[in-house]
Amino acid sequence: MYVARRPVAGHYEYSLKESYYEAPYWKSKTILNLGPTPEDYITYYSEVAFSIDLEDKLEKLGYKVDQWELEKLFFRFLNPEAQRIINQFTRPQSLKKVRKKFSLKEIHPFDIKRRLVLKFGISNPEKFIDIPYPFLSELCEKSRDELENYFWDL
Repeated sequence: MYVARRPVAGHYEYSLKESYYEAPYWKSKTILNLGPTPEDYITYYSEVAFSIDLEDKLEKLGYKVDQWELEKLFFRFLNPEAQRIINQFTRPQSLKKVRKKFSLKEIHPFDIKRRLVLKFGISNPEKFIDIPYPFLSELCEKSRDELENYFWDL
């Protein structure tokens, strides 16, 4: 599940989407349109205490999610103080992350180049394109729409 955005007449429209595999391609489908202001789904109880009011709506659509998952999806829409507090109390990711095994053949070379440019800030990624960096596994099992939104967020 991911939050997608698309430009519409001078502003962005947001939607909650998911990628799924339909042989031979990964595709995406819209679960819920969030409109131009996804912040409307966030209820604040104080400067930093909040909830995201989508659990019931998503459950009726057949998706079981909890506040932790929704918090990750809506993090960019939280006020800056709530983001700061979450970052302060969130443990940094372990250096030894469990990553799924993948083959570079699963990923389009252009997507590999884009990710290398964004990760390392290099302008000529061709000499590194054959190295199976672990972070490239993030590009597997995603639809084109999810990949484009992923790169847009980076």
